[in-house]
Amino acid sequence: MEITINKQFKTLFRPLTDEEYQQLEANILNEGIRDPLVLWGNVLIDGHNRYSIAQKHKLKFKTVKIEFKDKTEAEIWMRSNQKGKRNLTKLEQLYNIGKLYELTKKKHGGTGANQYTKQTQQNIMSANTSTLLAEQYSISERTVQRAADFVKEVDTIGEINPDIKDRLLSGAIRATQKDIKILANMEPKKRLKIMVVLENLPIFSQARSKVEIEISKDETAKQTIKEIKRKPPLIYNMDCTETDRGGLYLYRGLSKRITSLFYHQNPQECCSETDFSMVLF
Repeated sequence: MEITINKQFKTLFRPLTDEEYQQLEANILNEGIRDPLVLWGNVLIDGHNRYSIAQKHKLKFKTVKIEFKDKTEAEIWMRSNQKGKRNLTKLEQLYNIGKLYELTKKKHGGTGANQYTKQTQQNIMSANTSTLLAEQYSISERTVQRAADFVKEVDTIGEINPDIKDRLLSGAIRATQKDIKILANMEPKKRLKIMVVLENLPIFSQARSKVEIEISKDETAKQTIKEIKRKPPLIYNMDCTETDRGGLYLYRGLSKRITSLFYHQNPQECCSETDFSMVLF
C-alpha cells in the first residue's frame, strides 16, 4: 500500500532530537515496530518517525485506519493522542491544549439562525470545551483559557520567525510563559531586534536586557546630536578641506557611538568617515 505524507500533519509537532530519534531507532531495531501506524485513507496520521525508520531499514509494520470528517477533526485526534506519548515541555503541552481549544471551537462553530443565537451557542460550546479539556488534562478551566491566549502569543512570534517559535516551546531558548507574552505584545521593531539577538543568545532575559541597553544608548546619542545641532561649537579637523570643516561640529568628550551615529546621519558634514573619526576632542 502506498502511504501519503501530508506536510501539515508531519510538521504539526516538534521533530525528535537526534538523541531521541536514535533511541527510538535502537528500540525498533531491537524489538520491531510494535504499534501500528495510523492512516486516514492513505494519509499517515500517526507514526511518522516509525515510518521513516521502517523505510530506512526495510522493516515490516502494521497499519490501522481511522475515518475523519476533515483535517480539523484529524488534527484534534493527533493533538489529543500526544498526551503522555512523548516528552513534551510544559510550554509545548500548554500550546497543545490551547490548540485543542481553538480547533474544538472551530469544529463546533455554531449553526445559529441569527447573530444572538449563534453567539450564545458559541459561548456555551466554549464553556463546554474548557470544561472537557480541564478534566482531560487535570487542570483548571482558567488554565485552559490561558492556554488559548498563549497560542495567539506564540503564533504571533511564529509568523515572524517559525524557528524562534519552535525553540521557545522546546526550551532551546530559555523563556517563561510570561516572557513569551511580553515578547508577543512588544512594539514590533523592538520585538524584531530581540528575536535577532535570540539567534545567538538563547536566554530571553539577557537578550531583552541587551536590546534595551542598545536602544537606551541610541536614544541618548540622538538627543545629544539634537543638542549639537541646536548650539554647535566648532572644532576643526586639519585633514578635512576648508569647505568640509566649515560644517563639522562636535562637543568635546563625545563617545565613539555618538560620533559614528552623527556621521552616518550627517555624512555631508565631513569629507569621509575616516576623517571624521580623527576629530580632535
